[in-house]
Amino acid sequence: MEIKKHLSFLFICITTYILPANAQKLVSTNNLWAYLNRNPFTGEDITTYYKLGADTTLGVNTFKKLFYCNDSLQNQWYYSGTALRE
Repeated sequence: MEIKKHLSFLFICITTYILPANAQKLVSTNNLWAYLNRNPFTGEDITTYYKLGADTTLGVNTFKKLFYCNDSLQNQWYYSGTALRE
Protein backbone atom coordinates (compact mmCIF):
# COMPACT_ATOMS: atom_id res chain seq x y z
CA MET A 1 0.00 0.00 0.00
CA GLU A 2 2.88 2.36 0.79
CA ILE A 3 4.31 2.00 -2.74
CA LYS A 4 0.93 2.98 -4.23
CA LYS A 5 1.01 6.18 -2.15
CA HIS A 6 4.50 6.96 -3.46
CA LEU A 7 3.51 6.23 -7.05
CA SER A 8 0.38 8.38 -6.72
CA PHE A 9 2.51 11.25 -5.46
CA LEU A 10 4.97 10.78 -8.31
CA PHE A 11 2.13 10.63 -10.85
CA ILE A 12 0.63 13.89 -9.54
CA CYS A 13 4.02 15.60 -9.70
CA ILE A 14 4.62 14.42 -13.25
CA THR A 15 1.15 15.20 -14.63
CA THR A 16 0.83 18.68 -13.08
CA TYR A 17 4.26 19.93 -14.11
CA ILE A 18 4.14 21.76 -17.45
CA LEU A 19 7.42 21.71 -19.34
CA PRO A 20 8.51 24.43 -21.78
CA ALA A 21 9.17 23.33 -25.35
CA ASN A 22 12.97 23.39 -24.96
CA ALA A 23 13.11 21.63 -21.57
CA GLN A 24 14.72 18.29 -20.86
CA LYS A 25 12.40 15.33 -21.37
CA LEU A 26 10.76 14.21 -18.14
CA VAL A 27 10.46 10.57 -19.18
CA SER A 28 14.14 9.77 -19.60
CA THR A 29 16.38 7.01 -18.23
CA ASN A 30 18.84 9.72 -17.08
CA ASN A 31 16.41 11.19 -14.50
CA LEU A 32 16.34 10.23 -10.82
CA TRP A 33 13.70 11.26 -8.27
CA ALA A 34 13.89 11.08 -4.48
CA TYR A 35 10.85 10.96 -2.18
CA LEU A 36 11.40 11.68 1.53
CA ASN A 37 8.86 10.12 3.91
CA ARG A 38 8.85 10.48 7.71
CA ASN A 39 7.51 7.58 9.78
CA PRO A 40 5.02 9.22 12.21
CA PHE A 41 5.59 6.56 14.88
CA THR A 42 9.39 6.40 14.96
CA GLY A 43 10.29 9.78 13.45
CA GLU A 44 12.64 7.97 11.07
CA ASP A 45 13.16 9.57 7.65
CA ILE A 46 13.04 7.12 4.75
CA THR A 47 14.09 8.17 1.27
CA THR A 48 12.78 6.22 -1.70
CA TYR A 49 14.53 6.75 -5.03
CA TYR A 50 12.81 6.34 -8.39
CA LYS A 51 14.25 5.99 -11.88
CA LEU A 52 13.07 4.88 -15.29
CA GLY A 53 14.58 1.82 -16.92
CA ALA A 54 14.21 -0.27 -20.04
CA ASP A 55 11.40 0.03 -22.56
CA THR A 56 8.37 -2.22 -22.50
CA THR A 57 5.58 -2.44 -25.07
CA LEU A 58 1.94 -2.67 -24.06
CA GLY A 59 -0.32 -2.98 -27.07
CA VAL A 60 1.04 -0.51 -29.63
CA ASN A 61 2.54 1.92 -27.07
CA THR A 62 6.10 1.96 -25.73
CA PHE A 63 6.59 2.73 -22.04
CA LYS A 64 9.54 3.08 -19.64
CA LYS A 65 9.55 0.76 -16.60
CA LEU A 66 9.59 2.52 -13.20
CA PHE A 67 12.08 1.19 -10.63
CA TYR A 68 12.45 2.11 -6.95
CA CYS A 69 15.15 1.74 -4.30
CA ASN A 70 15.28 2.36 -0.53
CA ASP A 71 19.05 1.87 -0.35
CA SER A 72 21.01 5.13 0.03
CA LEU A 73 23.83 3.64 -2.08
CA GLN A 74 21.23 2.77 -4.75
CA ASN A 75 22.54 -0.76 -5.29
CA GLN A 76 19.26 -2.73 -5.12
CA TRP A 77 16.61 -1.55 -7.61
CA TYR A 78 13.18 -3.18 -7.82
CA TYR A 79 10.58 -3.02 -10.59
CA SER A 80 7.46 -1.32 -9.23
CA GLY A 81 5.09 -2.91 -11.73
CA THR A 82 4.39 0.52 -13.23
CA ALA A 83 5.29 2.00 -16.61
CA LEU A 84 5.26 5.64 -17.85
CA ARG A 85 5.33 7.43 -21.16
CA GLU A 86 5.11 11.04 -22.33
